[in-house]
Amino acid sequence: MRTGFGIFLNSLKLLLGNFFQAIRLTSVIWILSAGALWYMADVLLGWEFETTAQSDTSQLPPLFWTFTMLSIVMNYVTLSWIAVRWHRYILSGDEGRGWIPMVSMITLSNYMTQILLLIMIFALIYVPVRFATLSIIQSDAVPIFVISIINISGLLIAFYVVLRLSLSLPANAIDKSINILKSFKATKAIRSVILIPLMLTLILSIALLLPGLTLRINPLVSVLLSSLSGWIVTLLVVSLLNALHLHLADELKPDAVAA
Repeated sequence: MRTGFGIFLNSLKLLLGNFFQAIRLTSVIWILSAGALWYMADVLLGWEFETTAQSDTSQLPPLFWTFTMLSIVMNYVTLSWIAVRWHRYILSGDEGRGWIPMVSMITLSNYMTQILLLIMIFALIYVPVRFATLSIIQSDAVPIFVISIINISGLLIAFYVVLRLSLSLPANAIDKSINILKSFKATKAIRSVILIPLMLTLILSIALLLPGLTLRINPLVSVLLSSLSGWIVTLLVVSLLNALHLHLADELKPDAVAA
């Protein structure tokens, strides 16, 4: 248990202790992305730059889904860029140059491909659980709190498996190729305690994301607030992966995890 708390605390230390570097390395690219999203929302959706809790949102603007898809792609690229930069600074001391340090397009594309693979694995684990609980709800045969427990358990299992596979991300970010199976094998040493930093990071991430998701504010302000919290949560999650990578440095050496 101490190991689990230690990993979580070290992830916070890596972020908070280097926060000014995090701002230099990642804030400008985030601001540019958030500004582009703000502009696209205004152009494509036509929302006013005013906070109004009583806006009529019953009718979606014609280009709502176009904006949604563009924002997903832009956030995906931006947050992947930020993640790679933060991995490289913490794990290899790559400070980059200026306020928009470049990232190798090959490294970035490999990183984004790895994320897509992990998303698909997460979906393969959790989606069947979700469909099963929806079927149970319709039958009214099981109390709602039991269904909630099943849903939460399914989510935790999916997050647990994906986290154990995710150490391929920091390795690939610093140009040391490690596949997801090697990552899973390397985390065997801490398989019983890795849930602790996982759950603590999830709780903190949810607390940071909730305001942007629940506050009834102007959609454009919501985009900005969600982008800000998404930036911080990205750094938080990447810092957890960095902490795990550092903790398992010996196990993640190619020779140590070879089949």
